[in-house]
Amino acid sequence: MATKYCNPDLASGDNDGTSEANAYQDLSTAIAAISSGDLLYVKKTSSRHDDGVLDFATGINGSATAMTIIEGYGSTPGDNIKFEYAERFDVDARSIVFRNFDIEFSAGADGVLQVDANADNVHIHNCRLYNTQTGNFPAVYVNQTAIITNCEIISDGNITTPASGAVRVTGGDQLIIDGCSIRGSKGIGAIPGGRGISITNCIFYDAPNRNMTKGIEIDLQNSASEVKTCTISHNTVYHANSAGIDFRELPIFDEDSAVLVSNNIFWGDGGGSGILNNDSTTTVGPVFINNAMGNWGGDSNHMTGFGATNDVYGTIDLTADPFVDGDNGDFRLNGTAGGGAACRSAAHPTTFPGLSFTNKRDVGAVGHTGLVERVSVS
Repeated sequence: MATKYCNPDLASGDNDGTSEANAYQDLSTAIAAISSGDLLYVKKTSSRHDDGVLDFATGINGSATAMTIIEGYGSTPGDNIKFEYAERFDVDARSIVFRNFDIEFSAGADGVLQVDANADNVHIHNCRLYNTQTGNFPAVYVNQTAIITNCEIISDGNITTPASGAVRVTGGDQLIIDGCSIRGSKGIGAIPGGRGISITNCIFYDAPNRNMTKGIEIDLQNSASEVKTCTISHNTVYHANSAGIDFRELPIFDEDSAVLVSNNIFWGDGGGSGILNNDSTTTVGPVFINNAMGNWGGDSNHMTGFGATNDVYGTIDLTADPFVDGDNGDFRLNGTAGGGAACRSAAHPTTFPGLSFTNKRDVGAVGHTGLVERVSVS
């Protein structure tokens, strides 16, 4: 395991990656030169860099004792400044981490970053991933186990493929998406082929050049397999005109499956449904707790397609926009009656058995004072 450096703007030194002064000057060469468990620092260049499609092959797989890490930086390694790139990443490696990359490109069906079927245990953190292509294409395409955290993901595409979105998921054993801003005509579109999916603390809204129709469109059962565990919690969906969540198919709940949807805010655009079930075969089974919904054309459109005996607790009926200024990206809860005020201190659980707290958790991804502690002891 070694720490290596790449700086495409550097025009001096030994170009062997051993230090910042001797950094690799070609990014694809640097990637080909690292080994399992190495840390490669990539310094931001004076302009958005383009070294062609970058292939992260199995030769740089991490291991059970050391992840391989590719990390952008600005002036000092570890400063979390993003390296700006103008082509796409194709990831086949396993146990690999990508931190601090800004990839903006007009890409096709594989998006600007693809986690291929040969990959596994891929972590993507603090990245901006923007597909400027206006066709039917995602920004991120996930075919295998991945964890995506604190990323901005944008697709300008007119995404019409069922269960596709700015993030398209078609395979993998597990997928976790947390703390991301996801923008596109559909946010996350998923037909997971594995055991579990978790979507938490994310914000879904319009792309710069595309209005949002659905926050999440998800198929939890396909011909090959079905998802055993799905959690969708503490997310915000703003101004989608069709659905906050569209369940294309639900799993068969007598086969060890569980679906929880809790503490989300779904504020629509005057029509559609907050949570829509398109599966006429399975109409009960998920658990819905303390979700806030409004502007879907009336109370009857908060949840549609579910049986009367489905588990639904504490739905918050929003009669006003709950956000400070959602049109301009401020998703803090406001103090409006029937809006943000109805969401404050309303999340599940409102109390913890045997414990007492002055402040409760807020519904949605942000809350009323920004990214604050969700539970605080009096």
